[in-house]
Amino acid sequence: MAKSKKKQRREAKKAGKQLEKKKFVLPSIVKNFLILGGVLLLLKTLKENNAGYNWVVESQIIQSQESMKKFKDLTYQQKMEAKLGFTMRYFDFIRKNTPDTAVILMPPDTVIRPPGQVHHTKTAMNGYTTIYTWVSYFIYPRKLVYEDRKERFPQLTDKVTHVAIINKWGYNKLPYRVNQENEYSIMPIKMPQQ
Repeated sequence: MAKSKKKQRREAKKAGKQLEKKKFVLPSIVKNFLILGGVLLLLKTLKENNAGYNWVVESQIIQSQESMKKFKDLTYQQKMEAKLGFTMRYFDFIRKNTPDTAVILMPPDTVIRPPGQVHHTKTAMNGYTTIYTWVSYFIYPRKLVYEDRKERFPQLTDKVTHVAIINKWGYNKLPYRVNQENEYSIMPIKMPQQ
């Protein structure tokens, strides 16, 4: 018996589908390795052509490891002085010359870090000194009030006990005159008894 045209078409479609199923398909593990290779090639290219990456590796990671080896026998205080320079010595001076309950009036940001000064310096006041939480960490439990941000802590503004003298700023905040004005100091609001 002869097959009808409809049956022949159906059989041809089934045969075509079977042929499609028999096409070569890469196993998923091979696909994953090809994608991994592409990603690794992309990362290698970015690493070699990205100056920012080289800066992080050379200046942050490698220098940090060298510094850790160089300063491994120092105390925490000595390590911080090596890293922060004058700023750490100034914070230590504040801790030694103020009671734990002190509320310190800090100068405005423009005095701490004059225009054009590099943010991180070991010979002058560090630009991070403008950051309340950063300074608070080093002089805790003392409290800070910045001149240009008094509204942030109104409850402390009236309780200021000391003025941080930075770049000779702050002497005009004292109710008494000082014989010798140093560039950096910490002065009590109430005149010290002699």
